Amino acid sequence: MSEQPPPWARPREDTGQMFPSRRVREENPEPNRPARPPAAPGGPPPGPRPPAAPGDTEPAAVRRDPHIGLVTGPVTYTAVAEAHRAGIGVVAVVMSAVIAMVALLATALAGRAGGVLLLTGSALIAACVTAVVLADRLAIRRGMGSECRFVLRAETGRSVTWSLHGAPRNDLLRTGDLIRVVPGPRRQARAVEVLAAPDGPVVRRLTGGGLLAPVQWSGLALAVVLLAFTTAVLFGVF
Repeated sequence: MSEQPPPWARPREDTGQMFPSRRVREENPEPNRPARPPAAPGGPPPGPRPPAAPGDTEPAAVRRDPHIGLVTGPVTYTAVAEAHRAGIGVVAVVMSAVIAMVALLATALAGRAGGVLLLTGSALIAACVTAVVLADRLAIRRGMGSECRFVLRAETGRSVTWSLHGAPRNDLLRTGDLIRVVPGPRRQARAVEVLAAPDGPVVRRLTGGGLLAPVQWSGLALAVVLLAFTTAVLFGVF
């Protein structure tokens, strides 16, 4: 009796038969597909840009100016009181006047200055001091020492508090005014222009200045004059 081969060594009974999947592949072979062309690089094609159509224009960029916007919130006005501390110009001219008067009296007591020089010098000293003090008082009453504070809601959407020094009270800003701020140092406006539209025209312009700056500079100038007069008296120029 011959030995039977193991099952895995026996020949398959379906040898030579065609299964459905094999029959489909052999009867309808897949056509050869052409190679895919390489992808074009991104961006516009090389060469000059074609002219745009007459009505095809790019929209203009939206402007965002931080110094143009609406006045929001209350506008406050603070006037410098008449009893305020004197500025550097007033102090300088008063101190120079005292020094000049002492030098003039000392020269007269020493016999080096006559009555004409004493009267002329005293009148000059008194005139310089009086002029600066009166100018300081007048400037305060006219509002040159005032401060106007307001909040600007700019086109950027940011709200910033600004101050304008030396603006007359009758030209105060009002809430809702469309303005353009001419900026200065430390959030202080050099001028404020009230606009009829974002691009103008300007309805009115408020120009600021330093707190009593013209008076103080005048006081310093007269103080230098008095010191020069004192030097001339001490050295016997007159």
